[in-house]
Amino acid sequence: MPPFFITMSNILEHFFDIYPSPFPFDVKDRISKGYREPFDIADEYNLIFPDKGSKKNSVENVLIFGCGHTEALFHALRNPTINFVGVDISKKAINSANKFINENNLNNIEIENVSLIDFNSNVNFDIIYANNVFQYLEDPIEGFHKSYSLLNESGAVVCSLPSSYYFSEIDIIRKGLINLGYSYLDEDNINEAFNIVSGLGGIHPARIRMVDGDKFIDKKDFVSRFLVPIFSCFSISDIFSLINNSNFYFQSWYSNSLYYPSALLRKESTKHSSLYNRINQLPDNQKWDFVCEIFKSSNDRYSHTFTLRKDKDHEFISNTLLKNNNSFVCLRNNLAIKKIPESQETFVISSNYKRKLTDNETLLVNQFEKPIKLKDIYKLKIDSEDIDNVIISLLESSIINIYS
Repeated sequence: MPPFFITMSNILEHFFDIYPSPFPFDVKDRISKGYREPFDIADEYNLIFPDKGSKKNSVENVLIFGCGHTEALFHALRNPTINFVGVDISKKAINSANKFINENNLNNIEIENVSLIDFNSNVNFDIIYANNVFQYLEDPIEGFHKSYSLLNESGAVVCSLPSSYYFSEIDIIRKGLINLGYSYLDEDNINEAFNIVSGLGGIHPARIRMVDGDKFIDKKDFVSRFLVPIFSCFSISDIFSLINNSNFYFQSWYSNSLYYPSALLRKESTKHSSLYNRINQLPDNQKWDFVCEIFKSSNDRYSHTFTLRKDKDHEFISNTLLKNNNSFVCLRNNLAIKKIPESQETFVISSNYKRKLTDNETLLVNQFEKPIKLKDIYKLKIDSEDIDNVIISLLESSIINIYS
């Protein structure tokens, strides 16, 4: 048991030694079976750098905060010509990762056992990954400031933060349990806390968050959610407050389909005929907030994942690229386009998303198997206004990507 005078950083180090996040897995086996991290450099370079075309050689040095047992290994295996540095406070995670590095003769990665706030480098990095890390800082803005100081001027930060729309009810109970003295260090405490939350009323929001499919989450997941010593979750407003106070500029979401009404609502519905237009007319931040609020019961809304840049020219970059007829459009990776023979309907399907395409969307999607310039899309026999609307709808549904 850690001594009473240790710092919060020491407490978190001890916590993640016992309850790593994510839990260790065979990273080589997962990759061979198609596993990919969001904003994967090898497959999704143009999502990270929509302004740089296909110049993947512009990425030389990448930093990964909170690399854990596997995250840095994943990227190093996927990108053998890029240099990676992984940082984590858990000694067990660092030892595990170094063991893998030595056994597999990986020479493009270094791992350091240090907190992200205490980490320093003479190198300015091209990409910094900070996936579900800053929520464990006593002041998350420190993570943004640290990232800004270590990023080169044309680089990008890939950031994930827990969504308050999903975690707010969990966090209320978490704080209550900790204030009552329940501890992740005591097995009896864990079991009792588990029984308390699982015994809440059937529609209690915190109890609902304990259910995975038709059963409760396991005790390790429970502790990671309900007994972690420090944790923050974030609304749209919280995120943009952090961004504005860190001098970064928001570039794009990873999954637009979590935020835009065009991805989630029927434009014409007999039950709520004006809802779509009412939401779509809101300013972006209000629009995203409202969509997150009304769909927060969905279990695919754990995190907000997005990219940040230093240059204002990259702010909301897809809006800029849509104005350039020489921009390229292509299908996003890991999508399946399937036509149902009986109904002649076409659907786009990914691991956690399914959407029916309109006839014009289907026509355009069939043109995007290879990258195509916007100016060539307008040569198709579709009304130009319809093309504009369809392209925006496909972008907002995370079906296509646009880059220079």
